[in-house]
Amino acid sequence: MNKDDLIVVCGGRGFVGRSLLADLQRQGFTRLRSISRSIDDEAEWKTFHDQRSETRNGIQYWSADLSNENQALGAIRDAKYVFNLAAAVGGIDFIQNNRSKCMLSAQININLLKACHAIGVLRYFFASSACVYSSNEFPIRENFTEPANPERGYGWEKLFGEQLCREFREDGNVDTRIARYFTLYGPGDDKEHNHFPAELCKKIARAKLLQHNQIELWGDGSQTRSFLFIDDCVEGTQRIMNSGVTVPLNLSGEDRISVNEAADLVQKIAGTDLMVKYTGGVTGVHSRFADNTKIRLNLDWEPATSLQEGFEKTYRFWWDETIRQFKK
Repeated sequence: MNKDDLIVVCGGRGFVGRSLLADLQRQGFTRLRSISRSIDDEAEWKTFHDQRSETRNGIQYWSADLSNENQALGAIRDAKYVFNLAAAVGGIDFIQNNRSKCMLSAQININLLKACHAIGVLRYFFASSACVYSSNEFPIRENFTEPANPERGYGWEKLFGEQLCREFREDGNVDTRIARYFTLYGPGDDKEHNHFPAELCKKIARAKLLQHNQIELWGDGSQTRSFLFIDDCVEGTQRIMNSGVTVPLNLSGEDRISVNEAADLVQKIAGTDLMVKYTGGVTGVHSRFADNTKIRLNLDWEPATSLQEGFEKTYRFWWDETIRQFKK
């Protein structure tokens, strides 16, 4: 990517989108456009009947409904590179209770690929997910032909999106790249539907501030995940976008821990000794963690942030945010 190319980040007000735009700006990219349903933080999913735009701190912020074909085409006009991070997504409770909404995100990918073909975009990135895989008790290696039993709704939408990217690329229409994100975490994951690490840090920070003696978590504590810190996600995303690797790649940290172990880690960071009450309910698959062999071999890269460092930064963010909220 050249510094004077127009780069469009769809889903630019989301967790990854905001961090990606900030990193591109730090690198000196000067033509950046953020696309979201709303350019207002407090109304992310409000639908607008017309497109609005404004420029803040050198970034163009556009509101557009990307499920509308005409608005998707207008949103990426003049773009050379497009990152599609836009989707209905959140923690496992959101995914399992909004399967139809998650599936409808496929229309965004369809419209953006058609628009990229129409205007001659040089390259297109699609953010897929570990939800294309089922639960496994061993690290998951990429299977390019048939990932096992995708998560209903969200997982199937991502798998379909991957296949759509492949067909557009192999037909010579759009040059595509794909990453399969595993559980994301880090400072700034402060939207309504947080990932598990953000919810955990938020609950412990709130309990500490209010001097409570316990927190409640879903499941039984034995669910196991590998985690991807936001800075590593942003770097890995750009490395994949700039690479010659056209098949989907896992993007995740190598370390894996259970929910119970994550709670112990954050409590150690916070200096608390809270009782953790597990309440069952929505848990997702029991185990899902990555084999990073292919990204290491193909790009000579792996995420650098340890779980200790990543959770320390995430907890400090939520401690400061909790204090700020209670001072209002």
